[in-house]
Amino acid sequence: MRRFTFPPPALVFLFLLFFACPSHAYSRYPLGGVWEYSGSVTVTIDGQQAVLRDSGRITIDSDYSYDWWSSDFDEYIEAFRARGSFSVSLTPEIREDYHHSDWVNHWYNFRSFEITIDNVQYYMELTGRTRADLRITRTISGRRVSAVFSASRIRWDNDWDDDYDDGWHYGIGAGCDIGTPLSLLFLLPLLFLCRKK
Repeated sequence: MRRFTFPPPALVFLFLLFFACPSHAYSRYPLGGVWEYSGSVTVTIDGQQAVLRDSGRITIDSDYSYDWWSSDFDEYIEAFRARGSFSVSLTPEIREDYHHSDWVNHWYNFRSFEITIDNVQYYMELTGRTRADLRITRTISGRRVSAVFSASRIRWDNDWDDDYDDGWHYGIGAGCDIGTPLSLLFLLPLLFLCRKK
């Protein structure tokens, strides 16, 4: 005689956990928000070694839409603004304040972002939930100089905070990092296999 035996409660809980967590919950992070950076690097200009110091703040305005096909959010970058100052320890010393802004209006690829404004190139690559590598390339004394700084997110984008503050996506607030692959649906019958008693 065959009897149905139900799976242990722990197994049921683990299975439900997979479905409670949205797919790719922590797999991608938004770029939008406010980033701050500060640092110094050694550069060579006109055969002289000098220290380039740079500090500033980047603001990226984005809009977000839910992608039902991939069960995730897409990010549309609308505008980019960078304000800061840099100095170079040449003789005489170079000091300059800058304020760059421009409309972007394209989708973020969740890998890297690059924009050039007034011959200054900004390249950002996210390395974590609130960290990014920022490369700034500009012309100093007639030479192109590139420096990489570590940027820290100090605020999420306004639209994100207002519209998607539930913490389920992009690692904001509480959430899961498991995801729900479609193949797990085929494991459901295994939970209710019958066996001889």
